[in-house]
Amino acid sequence: MKFECKRHIYSVQRIQNFTSVGGGGALVFVGAGRAQPRRARHRVFAYGRRGEAGAVGGGERVRYSDDGEPSGTGGMPVLGVFNGGGITDCCCVVTRYFGGVLLGTGGLARAYTRAAKTALDSAGILRMDEWSVVQISCSYAQYERVTRLTAECGGQIRSAEYGAGVEITALLPGASTGDFISRLSQITSATAKAEVVGSEYMGVAL
Repeated sequence: MKFECKRHIYSVQRIQNFTSVGGGGALVFVGAGRAQPRRARHRVFAYGRRGEAGAVGGGERVRYSDDGEPSGTGGMPVLGVFNGGGITDCCCVVTRYFGGVLLGTGGLARAYTRAAKTALDSAGILRMDEWSVVQISCSYAQYERVTRLTAECGGQIRSAEYGAGVEITALLPGASTGDFISRLSQITSATAKAEVVGSEYMGVAL
């Protein structure tokens, strides 16, 4: 998502990895930011992926660049906005044009901080919750009850395959998964089967 103001263009995007071309990679997004018009003076960026403890920080999980600005006045302020807001899995590129006023190191840091905050506020923030991937086997007669129960538990049907019975792949919020499986057994007299086969993160708008 891209936003413009008088002296900056700032873009922000959720990232899934650092390098992948087709999978939401940060380096691809940064490269796209560098394709802005050549009259731009600097293209500062910062990005970070969720660490083991669920926060930005540590080794290859964080990268940033001042792109020719005085050290610590560009990428680090943008990264500071991420850290201050507990933001992970995100990349922000700020393209600066010379506006005729020399800002100094303090002014630059404040300008990049303001640009990053504005970009995040404009784009919106998602809370990433862990959801369970549940494989369900049921009869055709039970299918409607299964889909209704999935919705009642806050989940969603991802796919369904029809053969001798119905094979459903559903996504359930992690906190609701146990209740779903228990209620499914009750309403089908334990004839429908459900198994957790994985998990993935889903975004919930704040």
